[in-house]
Amino acid sequence: MRTFIFLSAFLLFVAPAKNEFFGEKCKKLNGQCTHFCHKNEELVALCSKFLSCCVPHQPCGSDNEDD
Repeated sequence: MRTFIFLSAFLLFVAPAKNEFFGEKCKKLNGQCTHFCHKNEELVALCSKFLSCCVPHQPCGSDNEDD
């Protein structure tokens, strides 16, 4: 019984840190965590709690990077 209580408490404190990791990963990709991606967005990663990291799709030839 002690093991169960300890494990529950441990997972309760670790879960928010894990969720934040996926959100930060999506932000670095300039994405947004949502339930589904729209028509003009593409799925690039997975977020926590069954959310998708969606990034607006860029048409070919319109890169925003400087050469």
